Amino acid sequence: MDTFYNFNLLTVFDGDLREIYFKDNEKCPKKITDIKYINRHIINGKEGFFRVHFVEKSIFEQISNCYDDIFISNNIMYSKLIDEFYISLWNNPKKVSILWESFVKDLNSKVYWIAKYDLKFTDINRFENIDYYYNKTECILYLNIDDYYDKDYVLKFLNETSEIINETKSLLLKHFRYTGNFLYDNNYLPF
Repeated sequence: MDTFYNFNLLTVFDGDLREIYFKDNEKCPKKITDIKYINRHIINGKEGFFRVHFVEKSIFEQISNCYDDIFISNNIMYSKLIDEFYISLWNNPKKVSILWESFVKDLNSKVYWIAKYDLKFTDINRFENIDYYYNKTECILYLNIDDYYDKDYVLKFLNETSEIINETKSLLLKHFRYTGNFLYDNNYLPF
């Protein structure tokens, strides 16, 4: 996730706000400085409920400071949640699956380009079947590429070429915040 948005709709009214209560046949207006409503909206075909906060201009500065506090609190809370997501990531296949597809897409694009066009290594194709295994004992991530089960020289090229290693490190950091060791492999046997 690159960006998280939290929208708060604040409507500022330059005048007096009144809330009217009805008691029997009598109207009982009460002066207020703000009021919050929950409104239903359909955005991009999806129904949602959103809070609208109406405030008098006279208290706008005070209310604005409250929203600054909400922003700071949300920023701290969501940053913590994101950091917690990456803890023990490789031990949770559901977490990995959220990020895996975009990682493989980037890996296919960048590693393939470097190998085929920059380094002129013609025996490489885009990875059709790539999976992973994290060995907790060795603290190493194995990127298992079934496409090369009978071509050890391709794996040797992937594991020993600095440009490929550096690009893979960069992609693992970008997608998984992973900075540990890794190897390209063709044997997905976790024992």
